[in-house]
Amino acid sequence: MNGEHRKKKEQIFSGIGVYPAIVIGKVTVAPKEEVEIPRYQILKKYIPFELKRFENALNSSRSQLEEILSRIDEGTHKEVYSILEIKKMFLSDSSMMDKVKNLIEKEQVNAEWAIEKILKEMEKFFEKINDPYLRERKEDLYFVTTRLIKNLKGEKSELREATENLTTEIFAAHDLSPVDVIRLTKSNVKGVIIEVGGKNSHTSITLRSLETAGVVGVENFIPHSETGDIAIVDGIHGTVILNPTARMLEKYSELIWW
Repeated sequence: MNGEHRKKKEQIFSGIGVYPAIVIGKVTVAPKEEVEIPRYQILKKYIPFELKRFENALNSSRSQLEEILSRIDEGTHKEVYSILEIKKMFLSDSSMMDKVKNLIEKEQVNAEWAIEKILKEMEKFFEKINDPYLRERKEDLYFVTTRLIKNLKGEKSELREATENLTTEIFAAHDLSPVDVIRLTKSNVKGVIIEVGGKNSHTSITLRSLETAGVVGVENFIPHSETGDIAIVDGIHGTVILNPTARMLEKYSELIWW
């Protein structure tokens, strides 16, 4: 293992530590998930079919979230449970869902396009709000709309595929939702690196609640790393060391706590 990682230059990245633990191990680097949104007009006679597509995606999204909630101990992980309940509330927001349906009917657009239009409209609304807590609800909005679009397209999340059958101790991604984090902690993963996010994001709160070493806001980490690299996740100091030297490994081996 040491011989492999010495071939690569040590790189140190700064971010925000969200749980005070240190993990050393191999990293799985997830691809940045891009959500492609099809945009097309539909004939009037196909509006009922499109509304049904949307309802089916909505029901699937709710069922998926319910299934995840059923696997969480509310008493032990109250914060995580509350976070997912908030996301569930977005899926049950009749005013938001009615806006999507109205767009499908009035503008005769496909469901994915209607969702995107409502997302952009609501993003503008949240950006005008001064309350940091309410502004962070954009995170919930994006989670819900992305899940709806994935279900409409019948696509499996690339991130979900990347989290299946993991054999590495560390997982790195551009962004992760609380649901992704829950899935990771049920595998072998003990450390998480995320390129975006802040200390009080729902993902960070989930990492803390599940006592998982994590550093968020680690800009430009993904382009410099690849699956199989050795990394140190230092959640105490908010630092990630990629391909550490033998000396750095020795130093951290004395401090390791996970």
